Amino acid sequence: MSDILFPVSGGGGGNLDEITASAEYVKSPYTFMNSEGDIEEGTMVDRENWGAAVGMNDRVTVPEGYHDGSGEVYGPTVTQRGAWTSRLGINGKAMIPEGYHNGNGYVDQDISTLGEQKVVPKLSRHTLWTANQYMTGNVIIEPIPNQKNAATKALSNGVNSQGLYFYIPEGYYLPDGTGNSWVYQTLAEVAKALGITADKVKKGVTLCGVVGTFEGYVANANDLYYRGIYNNPMNLENSNMEFRSDCIAFPTLYTYYLHFTNPVNLSAYSKLIVEDARSGVFTTSYIDRQRLCVGSSVKPTTIKSVPTSVSGKSLVFDISSLQGSQYIRLGLYVASNAQIIRIRLE
Repeated sequence: MSDILFPVSGGGGGNLDEITASAEYVKSPYTFMNSEGDIEEGTMVDRENWGAAVGMNDRVTVPEGYHDGSGEVYGPTVTQRGAWTSRLGINGKAMIPEGYHNGNGYVDQDISTLGEQKVVPKLSRHTLWTANQYMTGNVIIEPIPNQKNAATKALSNGVNSQGLYFYIPEGYYLPDGTGNSWVYQTLAEVAKALGITADKVKKGVTLCGVVGTFEGYVANANDLYYRGIYNNPMNLENSNMEFRSDCIAFPTLYTYYLHFTNPVNLSAYSKLIVEDARSGVFTTSYIDRQRLCVGSSVKPTTIKSVPTSVSGKSLVFDISSLQGSQYIRLGLYVASNAQIIRIRLE
């Protein structure tokens, strides 16, 4: 290296002691004279326009060296949200947007509240208006009012076209061990409603608490036939007719003949009445098909044209014009399952 000589005498000379620069303060590759009078190259790194990106809440160390003033240190781009707010529905959620929030925003709810509610059961449907409301209390189902135990006594009873019915006390009936509930009345009360009396029940038989005294039907003197009792013996002429214990049965819609084997003094009577157990067996529509035959011998064939009518369950022949002792034969046009219970004179 060449030496550079600086004059050290005279009024215009320099003082090396006044040199303060050192290599770390001089940008490389520039040189300078140090305090010893030697030329030295600077070691300061030239960073030129060094810059850096800083993450959110992060930091960066600025390297030592020379910076030309055009470099930048910059953070992430942040959207300014200010006082951002949102409102939630029931079980809802809100997506909080990215960005800078100034701390004055909020997320809230505006939901109606409903306190304790009581429900009294009733027969018709009822609605508890809880939709879109927040319950702050319980929903209390009250016990069913006016509860009744199974086996409650009915107030009264009666009989109508549907059968035997009971008036029951108002209320809710609890089930018994079978899952059902029921009401009752005494046997005596049921028997009274149904008209069951001792004289209608067979002797020695108990029905609804009523002990029967009935010993059988008793025919009157003017009964030719009454419920299995034949004051005047009778013959059935059709094979499908049937004597039963308390009636004469006719199976289908047809004209059936029967005759009595003993003559009858018709002069003493004005009507011959045939009675069925059911309504509708005899009808006025078939009056002209009913036959009354009388004569002096058993099973007469002479048809007598006498006034004939229907009264309730009965077919009535007007025999006021007939006189003397005569044998009687009937041709009856009846509905299916007819049950003749009585043939009498009046």
